[in-house]
Amino acid sequence: MVDIDTLIQIAKDIGPVVFMVIINMCLWPLTRWVLPKIKSRTIQAYFHVILGSILCLILFYSQAFVPVFFAVSSYFIIDYNTKFACFYAALFNTLTNLFYKFKAPDAWEFEVTCIIMVQMQRVIATSINLYNYQHPSKREFYQRLALKEKPSFLNWMAYMLTPMGGSSGPIVEFKLFDYILNIGNRKPISADSLSRQLARRRWFEGIFWSAFNFVFMQYVQISFYSQEFYIKSPAFIKLIFMLLCTCAQACRYFPAWNPVEAALYEVGLAESDLVEDIYDISNMTIVDLLSSPSVGIWLQRWNHSSHIFFKRYLFYPLLDNGYGYNIAHHSVFVASALWHGFEPVYFLVLPEMLCSTVADSTMLRYIPYNKMPTWMKGLYHFWVILSMFNTTSTWWYRSKYAFFFVRKSNNYIGTIIIFTVFVAGELLKLVKKPPPKVRNIKKDDEKAKEEKEKKE
Repeated sequence: MVDIDTLIQIAKDIGPVVFMVIINMCLWPLTRWVLPKIKSRTIQAYFHVILGSILCLILFYSQAFVPVFFAVSSYFIIDYNTKFACFYAALFNTLTNLFYKFKAPDAWEFEVTCIIMVQMQRVIATSINLYNYQHPSKREFYQRLALKEKPSFLNWMAYMLTPMGGSSGPIVEFKLFDYILNIGNRKPISADSLSRQLARRRWFEGIFWSAFNFVFMQYVQISFYSQEFYIKSPAFIKLIFMLLCTCAQACRYFPAWNPVEAALYEVGLAESDLVEDIYDISNMTIVDLLSSPSVGIWLQRWNHSSHIFFKRYLFYPLLDNGYGYNIAHHSVFVASALWHGFEPVYFLVLPEMLCSTVADSTMLRYIPYNKMPTWMKGLYHFWVILSMFNTTSTWWYRSKYAFFFVRKSNNYIGTIIIFTVFVAGELLKLVKKPPPKVRNIKKDDEKAKEEKEKKE
């Protein structure tokens, strides 16, 4: 019989990320053929605790106590004081990131910080949703996700350690996880349902992207920008190569995300009344990303579940407490950077990212996407891809040196284009006042909908 030490050695030999992907690939078959046969919610919870704990031990070895400690300690404060619980979760994530930043400043590894980032979001979301039951919000999704009472300790540990996205995402709130625990007491999704189609598709996409990463990831390291063919290429061709390299780097996440999404669709989450949109439990696909009709939509689709988290538990609370749109909007960017850690690149990208979003918003106010001619839409899509991939071109290399090295390798063309479009948009505002925005984000969703219907 294989023991833990053997599994740990296997994980070390093949790499922790590969081992996690293999475990994730097992989730869809389990949720389709095994978990639906288990009626007991308690046994379901033990499944998540045991498998999640084993996975933590194998992936993180001596660091495994960190997520376990965070899970246990946070249980006693999630219903104590919402502000304190949110502060504690953010502080724990920050201190963990700082510790591993100083421990291995130049390494890009699968660390225990990955699961702590996910756990931080779960603690904050649960504490706020407990608060929202006692203090109902006018926003419908808060009412849908509000928790009447604190989860049991067993269910909380299952939620915090679950292999279903516990170390990688997508992120789901506790009420959705509670729905997962009840899989054995409801009718399975139908064979021809969209959920089954998406589950099957995501599982095979996970296999495809695993093979893609195995073959191509070795070629898109920072050494790519020192290759002779790249150095000798014309400036514009270098820019195209940079976009392709960054696109390939972005695909490194899908082997971890896709199998988890397959399991989430298989348990029927998308068909429950807890989910507003079928893609709210997905981090979307690379095709969804590349076809984004705006920079704003791109940012919503990339790591989609985390976007939803920051929107629900930071952006809207700031708006509802009287802070302006700009403060709420920019706070999300800064909070996301802090959530990821303290690598220089996470903050160096902020000027380009903010200028891209502002420039894109300005552009669409003058020429809405649905009014662009076909040829202009092609150029516009190139702008969206350029601005986003140029900004994140060194996201996976992390160092300050890499940030400037990659941009200098193509003469800062992408950066110059971004800032030029931004400045042009600001100057245009001085000459010609832009049309008013169609919707005021400060208004509640339902009120905005009612006002729109009255106008029509």
